[in-house]
Amino acid sequence: MTTARFSLPRSVFPWYALATTVLLLTAAADTPARAAIVYFPVNPSQTVTGNATVTFGSVSLVNGTFTLNDPTQPSFGIGSTSGTDNTLFAQNNNNIQWALTGPSPGTGLGQVAKYAATDSISSSIADWTSSDPNLFTGDHTQNWYATGTGYAGLRIDAGGGNYNYGWVSVGYDISTSTATVTGFAFENQVNTPIPAAAVPEPASLALVATGVAFAAAAYRRRSRFAAPPR
Repeated sequence: MTTARFSLPRSVFPWYALATTVLLLTAAADTPARAAIVYFPVNPSQTVTGNATVTFGSVSLVNGTFTLNDPTQPSFGIGSTSGTDNTLFAQNNNNIQWALTGPSPGTGLGQVAKYAATDSISSSIADWTSSDPNLFTGDHTQNWYATGTGYAGLRIDAGGGNYNYGWVSVGYDISTSTATVTGFAFENQVNTPIPAAAVPEPASLALVATGVAFAAAAYRRRSRFAAPPR
């Protein structure tokens, strides 16, 4: 008994493998929007010192872009004062709010909460404000006034009671009285929690690798089972 088998010509298969990879990538591009982290590396890093403010404005979750020292919304900024006061505070916040530890005596418009890497920034945080909250004030009792890097919680007001949650890294150096920002990130889908310090996974690169590996494996399998030349 003879079993008929259909197989693609060897000359056609490389193009079939390529087409498979392209289709995988196209499918990914056409997938409806899903929760994903949009990371904004600040390179070169921005240092806040003296009587100065650094603002991150025109923040676009679609393009993954922002403009320095631009208060155009959505925007957020960090300012400082020098001298004996030596305070650090949020400023130029437009459509972006900061997570707070909650208003308390001596902290003015509220104290910006300090988070460690992997802490969740989400709707579970009760207190938020865009009204220039303090990271620390002249009494220097707040935990931001310590050398090292912490993460502040942010959220973009998407309207209708919806928010895009995010984080910003803030490193402080007591010896130089400087704060340094190296990056920030937001979830592109509203009301989705984000871990502090989280950055995007290289999903597209992984998909390409999967497509290429699939095509190569299929080609090897086809080569083993191809009928010998007559």
